Amino acid sequence: MRFKQWFVVSCLLLSGCLSSVPIPTPELRASQAAQLAKSAGWKEQIIYTPLFSLKAFGSEADSRTRILTIYIEGDGLAWLSENSPSSNPSPIIPTLLLMAIQDKKNKSVVYLARPCQFVFKDAWRSCRHDYWTHLRFSPEVIDSMNQGVEHLKQYYHAQQIILIGYSGGGTIATLLSARRTDVIQLITVAAILDTEHWVKQENLTPLYGSLNPADEWKNLVSIPQTHWVGGQDNVVSKDVAVAFAQRFPTPDKPQIKVVPGFSHTCCWVRDWTSLLSSSGTRQQTANRLKE
Repeated sequence: MRFKQWFVVSCLLLSGCLSSVPIPTPELRASQAAQLAKSAGWKEQIIYTPLFSLKAFGSEADSRTRILTIYIEGDGLAWLSENSPSSNPSPIIPTLLLMAIQDKKNKSVVYLARPCQFVFKDAWRSCRHDYWTHLRFSPEVIDSMNQGVEHLKQYYHAQQIILIGYSGGGTIATLLSARRTDVIQLITVAAILDTEHWVKQENLTPLYGSLNPADEWKNLVSIPQTHWVGGQDNVVSKDVAVAFAQRFPTPDKPQIKVVPGFSHTCCWVRDWTSLLSSSGTRQQTANRLKE
């Protein structure tokens, strides 16, 4: 399926217009994501870490690459209902892949899926539903994702990294940024930036075994950040981003951008090109932090 067709279908699915359509099998979800990447001229690879195997799609490696932009997918199909985790977290719609392919601002771009998304057979090792529910931000998951990022950095011959994450992928991107010294910009979309505040606000079971990005704010102060929030997001409200920002000293508070009318799913894919262009460069964000 070509990108324009995928874009139309994704907008319909994300808006709930096709909510009665049966859930595609994990194999079909993986095949559709691969076809989408292929239509953009991207290659796919599996990154083997000690615990998980991670699927990645990206542009051709270039020895001249200095800055690599890595998009990290959201939680995918983590739950079938409030109390029933899914058997496979591969996204029905790979939101971040759709957004990454539109990224013409950055030269070298790659998409990194979360553990157990779009992988099967031997690559499914270590996968159990804990790792896409309460352990989704656990130290072992973060370590594996960090190893995936390091592999991509070496593969693309990059020196510096821009991390972009959607929803739970934004949580992962923030936790990774707190652990690395080569991240020059962090951008999140509808992300759970303070997991403790989020579970209390939504009256959810605590994410036992997971890390909270807000607890690691000291390691994030020097990193230019833009956090996009939907003004009508009923899944992760703007209060979660505000609680995260309140951890920082006043001069160093990260940039929170609320988009009126946007929900958790709408309309990030549709408007990503314009939103990305207004996320600012590292220097622009650094200048803002000095003001």
